[in-house]
Amino acid sequence: PTDADKTIIENMNKKWYTARGTATWNNNEHEAVWLCSPSQWTKYKDGSAKYAIGGPSTEMYCDSYNSVNHTTGNYKITCQYQTSATPGYGYLVNGIVQNSGSYTNNDIVDYTDYYSMYCGSNKVKVNYGWYLASPSRDDPSCVCTVSCGGAGLSYGIWGYHARGLCPLVSLPSSTQLTIK
Repeated sequence: PTDADKTIIENMNKKWYTARGTATWNNNEHEAVWLCSPSQWTKYKDGSAKYAIGGPSTEMYCDSYNSVNHTTGNYKITCQYQTSATPGYGYLVNGIVQNSGSYTNNDIVDYTDYYSMYCGSNKVKVNYGWYLASPSRDDPSCVCTVSCGGAGLSYGIWGYHARGLCPLVSLPSSTQLTIK
C-alpha cells in the first residue's frame, strides 16, 4: 500500500491498525489491505470521487448499519477485534456473542430496507454476499463477509463461497446526491 492507502486503512480498521503491531501478516490481512487500498481501485473512481475502495471495512459496515433505523433486523451489530490466535474481527449482536463471534445467526441483517445496501437484493435474500475489507479472526485465510443468503455477517475464504465485491466510493461533502 502507498502512504495515502495506509491513512485510509488506519481510518477504516482502527482496532486492527492500532492493535496489530509489526508481526508478520496473515493472508487475510493482506487481502483486507488490498480491498481498502484506493491505489488498487482507481477504475471505480470518476471525476467527482475522492477515492474508491473494494468494500467497506467491518467497522464501517457496523457503524453505518447502526446509524439508521431498520424495520427488519433492528439489532445493534458491533465488531470485536482480537489479537490472540488469528488476529481479526468477530461479531456481537446487541452486545452478545453468537456462534463464538465467528458469525451472526441468520436473519440478523436487514435485507428489506435501503435498497439492499446492507444485504440481499431488492427485498429478497439471495445466495451471495460480499467481502468486507477486514480480516476475520476465524482463519488466517478468511476475511469478514456479508452473507446475503442467511442475512447475517460471517467470514469467507477469498475467491470462494459466491462472494463478490461491493466497491465503495468516497464523494466530497459538497456533492449533491439524488436518490431515486
